[in-house]
Amino acid sequence: MKRQRTDTFNGNDNKRFLPMIESFSKAQFEDLPNEIIYDIFDYLDFYHVYQSFYNLNTRFHSYFLDSNVPRKINLFLMSKTTFNRYNEDIILSNRQQIHTLRISNYFMFEKKSFSFSYQTSLRTLIIENIKSADVKVILRQLTSLLNLTSLSISTLNTIENINSFYEQIFCLPTLKYLKLLVGRKYPKVISPITINKHTSIEYLIFDHGIDLNELIALLSHTPCLRHLSAMLWHRTNFELKSPCNIMTDLTYMSLELCSSIPLDDLQRFFINHCPFVEILHISANEEYINATEWKQLMSSSLLNLRIFNIQFLVYFTTEPPYEEDIEQKMKLFNSLFWTERQWLFEYEVSMTIDNFKIIIYSTKSFGRTKYKICDESHGIIDINHLKSVDHIKIASKKAINQYMYDFPHATKLTLGHTLSITSSAMIINEIIGILRLKQIEVLAIEYAYLCPVIMCKLLDFMPNIHTLTFHSMSFKENNTLSIEQNDIFQSISKRNVIKNVTFEGDCALYKLKLILELFPRLQCIRLDSKLEHIQSILEYLSDKNHLILVCFLYASRCCISRINKLIKAGSLSYNFKTAYDDRNRIVYVWW
Repeated sequence: MKRQRTDTFNGNDNKRFLPMIESFSKAQFEDLPNEIIYDIFDYLDFYHVYQSFYNLNTRFHSYFLDSNVPRKINLFLMSKTTFNRYNEDIILSNRQQIHTLRISNYFMFEKKSFSFSYQTSLRTLIIENIKSADVKVILRQLTSLLNLTSLSISTLNTIENINSFYEQIFCLPTLKYLKLLVGRKYPKVISPITINKHTSIEYLIFDHGIDLNELIALLSHTPCLRHLSAMLWHRTNFELKSPCNIMTDLTYMSLELCSSIPLDDLQRFFINHCPFVEILHISANEEYINATEWKQLMSSSLLNLRIFNIQFLVYFTTEPPYEEDIEQKMKLFNSLFWTERQWLFEYEVSMTIDNFKIIIYSTKSFGRTKYKICDESHGIIDINHLKSVDHIKIASKKAINQYMYDFPHATKLTLGHTLSITSSAMIINEIIGILRLKQIEVLAIEYAYLCPVIMCKLLDFMPNIHTLTFHSMSFKENNTLSIEQNDIFQSISKRNVIKNVTFEGDCALYKLKLILELFPRLQCIRLDSKLEHIQSILEYLSDKNHLILVCFLYASRCCISRINKLIKAGSLSYNFKTAYDDRNRIVYVWW
């Protein structure tokens, strides 16, 4: 229900406002000039500003209707009713002021909800989880937007004609930044791009696999390119065609090598197309741990290289002496060639569920945001780079005890599967010295025998978590009532603000009921469930008004076919709608 608009301001409880408000010791918030209020609003998502102030009083209401301030609209997960109200009040009446638009789950919206042709001031557009059939229509609308400089698209399913897709994008007249994550098929023969014009793109990011020959064909249409990030697949034989298109402005490159691309092919690629690269990031497997070949490539092909970051992942099923072989290879990365450039590397050994893993990486990783604390780490830690770390993974209690540094800006925490979580106090006492627990917003627990009460005790120390992932809940169905009556369970149920939960274990109905009892503000749940349980799960969830989206993980097309048949037969509510993510094998259900 909407609040009634008044002409008085009764204060605001949002904690993000408090430091600014307190600095005006005798002033009330409404006494502040518009310029300062607008600056405060810039720190918030625009929807939250709308939700808090739209119906508060006449002055703030006019801000949404009459202001020429550029709008940044983020359409995250919201109900149909909420979107319709927001669309009517804000989006339609502010088309000319919208500079940035992000649509997180495009598949949930009706096609008629958006007409991009009228948003002539749009500069940045981010569309996530869109059905490939809808992409072509949208790209056609975007050609008339002369201010659009940034475009990001991720699709749920395969784009059948990838060349036609590229051609449509390259026809966008003012595009500078392009990021793509699309489902696609890999043809045996790469068809040539047939457009006769060059694109203005300067930043190009492929988060899906792309063949090296295909990449070269695309680069011939991007003469202004400065930044390239790509996931390279080796699907066809590398062909060096003349004349070669040399990218004179391309100085930044990040490559994820997903298959066996010979270093000789990479060297020819750099020499003939990208010789001026200054910053190079490489992510690859053990085949590329060859200091001699990398040294040769850099000495002959990348003479301008200033920063070289690597990450090599090695999996093996036996304990050392395999590690000794890695140590011998790593010694070659410690020669004068590497040290005089301050390209220093270390490696760490950890254990996964099925095997051992070695990660080799640069100690001075540029803009590093993730860090893993494990039992064995070989190398020197650069403390300065820990300040940029946002995500911490802790592998074991022993690793925490040996660790002496802290991460002042970390907001994401993963507790590894080998970290036995049988006592919350034991874990908290160890990690409280390296993390500010009240800053943690995203938590993942990989431990396989997690007790719900222990999980509640952990959550008690991290009150600002909004996204939680866990792999198991170890309890029997006949213990459900005693767990729900536990004091800490009831306390966390009342206080937590968790809206997104991923449960990766087999989710029987009694476990789902406990999850919803513990997290009553849940909007999205991702779970793994047997096919025979899906109908009872959806029947139970159908009257949960706060829940917006259910995602079934690791699901085949048989799963979505079964759900659609149940809806058609009337066994499930006709209000249910479904979509299937081919890339990640996820069934989405919403209502």
